[in-house]
Amino acid sequence: MAALLANKAAHVTTVELNPQLATAAQETLKRLMQSRIKVIQGCGFGLAPELGEFDVIVVSGATELLPEPLFAQLKRGGRLIGIVGKEPPMQAVLTTKASSGEVASV
Repeated sequence: MAALLANKAAHVTTVELNPQLATAAQETLKRLMQSRIKVIQGCGFGLAPELGEFDVIVVSGATELLPEPLFAQLKRGGRLIGIVGKEPPMQAVLTTKASSGEVASV
């Protein structure tokens, strides 16, 4: 998914929980000369504060609730997209962070 998003974004950061998959992704992206994509190995439910704020955050795995810590790293005016629900019917949710800092689902 990161490679697809990189076609539309100046820079993409992707987080992979599995260390082997993170290493494989980094090697593949290096081979494809995708230097605009940064791979981080770890839990994506709480990104490291040093990464700063993001314009868009995409949670690609289904989750019961969108992780609250991600909203803190969303820029004002930014969007967070994810799949919510443990079992069907799951639903895609788009939330936005207003210029006031308030988060609302669309």
